Amino acid sequence: MNRSALVFLAGVFLPSLILGWLALRTIGEQQIILEKRTAELFQSETDALAGAAKNLMQERADQFREEVAGWLEAATASELAASLSNRTTQISGSAVLFVIGTDSRLVTPTGAAPSRQEETQKFLAENRLFLSGEAETEVYQAQPPAKEQKQASATAAKPERRDYAKSKVEMADSLSQQARSRNVVPQKLAEPVASELASAPQAAIVPEISDFKNATSEGSHGILARFVNDKLQWIFWTRPDGVAGMTFGCMVPAEGVRDWFRELQSPSARTELGLAILDERANPVFVSKAGFKANWRRPFVATEIGDVLPYWESTAYLLDGAMLDSAAMASRVTIFSVIALALAAIVAAGFFVVRDARRQIELATKKTGFVSNVSHELKTPLTSILMFAELLETGAGNDPEKRNKYLRIITLESERLTRLINNVLDFAKMDKKGKAYAKHLTDLHPVIERIWEGTGLHLEASGWKCQWQAADPPYDVHADPDAISQVIVNLISNAEKYGASAKSLELHTWKESGFLHIGILDRGPGVPEGEELKIFEAFYRANDLLSSGIPGSGLGLTLALRIARDHDGRVDYARRTGGGSCFTLLLPLAEEDTL
Repeated sequence: MNRSALVFLAGVFLPSLILGWLALRTIGEQQIILEKRTAELFQSETDALAGAAKNLMQERADQFREEVAGWLEAATASELAASLSNRTTQISGSAVLFVIGTDSRLVTPTGAAPSRQEETQKFLAENRLFLSGEAETEVYQAQPPAKEQKQASATAAKPERRDYAKSKVEMADSLSQQARSRNVVPQKLAEPVASELASAPQAAIVPEISDFKNATSEGSHGILARFVNDKLQWIFWTRPDGVAGMTFGCMVPAEGVRDWFRELQSPSARTELGLAILDERANPVFVSKAGFKANWRRPFVATEIGDVLPYWESTAYLLDGAMLDSAAMASRVTIFSVIALALAAIVAAGFFVVRDARRQIELATKKTGFVSNVSHELKTPLTSILMFAELLETGAGNDPEKRNKYLRIITLESERLTRLINNVLDFAKMDKKGKAYAKHLTDLHPVIERIWEGTGLHLEASGWKCQWQAADPPYDVHADPDAISQVIVNLISNAEKYGASAKSLELHTWKESGFLHIGILDRGPGVPEGEELKIFEAFYRANDLLSSGIPGSGLGLTLALRIARDHDGRVDYARRTGGGSCFTLLLPLAEEDTL
């Protein structure tokens, strides 16, 4: 970028942008303070609603414990286990009762009662292996009281809710099974959890991988939640006193748990706020106001309820979305309009300055590339002409046969040099209106033979091993022989530059599927992975071993590809087995040669 553009950016645009930003920030500070205080206030409302949801689940767990204790007063544990399939629990009509025996095996239900046959069979298919300790799965459960007390004493200086979320985020980093993403994206997140969840919006809870026996090894009762066929199930379990080794439980499906929340009472009386409890799919199971609807995934604030209800959220929504914006809106619009007009004028002027500077830089880069390419492409034929001219000068051409041979090579290299110069000069024409070709029906075999004769003699004199595997002529195509010669020369030149360490060059020509294939094969380092198409871009050179110490600007392959496409053909690249590259020029054969 030229100096005028830098002066414009440093002296005009950047200061104006900073002043506009400061003005907007000053207006927005008051609104930010208001929003922060409102978010903290409303966060306490969602915390209270989350607590009410946990209490509801705990009430159902206590109710089930009392119910099992009442059953055991009228029957022994064995009698209760035998008759449990015919009983129903008061906590949910859709619940399925079960018993785990002293050997950790499922005792009841083992068969289906006639009235609930389909329901029981489904329960066994989904839960038997897990309950019997034969399969592990992801489970969610509240922390045992001892663990909760230990965690609270270690982090007593911070609020309990925030420490819980933070500990769970840290736990997720240490587990191979990461928590799922949250169902909602709150508009406001309470500190200090905000920065952690904003950068990695995952749920704070993390599942444990366990079977039923290990998951319930601590304590005498509890609640487990787990996903079965992508649907949540809750298991309420208890080990009553005096019943050694037996666990009584019931599985409540998601529909049964959702029914409980329809009767939940809202802990808030705020008229400007709508509260809701969302399930693991962000569907509302409780709303504080009848008929209340919102974009459930975008609450104002939200609180994760926790392991008892995994991925459930207690959310709060503003009934008037513009409540926090009305005070500052008028002044914000006025100042923003003034700043926007000023910046628009500055940006427009800057755009034209930068565009002009960029155009000048690109033009200078292209000019440099053309100069570098001329030096690169002309080096090989000039070297050949000089070498054979020196041989004639030193008397090595006294033999008439050798002299004619050297003169023929000098003539071929001179023609090649002329083609190189014309091709470089025609490069600009290709981008504008296209290069004019003298196409006609021609046999390319003599053309290739002349090129190979000059190239082979030159390379063999330098210690190269050259080989031509040719199909039977003719190679009849509709083409400009000089243009096709330039393509072949460019491909051979690339093989010579990049395969100099191995000094092995092969030319393969064959006819297949209506195309003449002309392959140039070397034993160089090959093209780096992922750059097979980039090497055909103008002025592009691979930034690795291919370009180390090798002059040129990457124009040869670009010219070869464009000429091939202008002849309805293409240039393909492939890696050689054993190392090296294979560039193949494909040209459509004349109709009579395809028969």
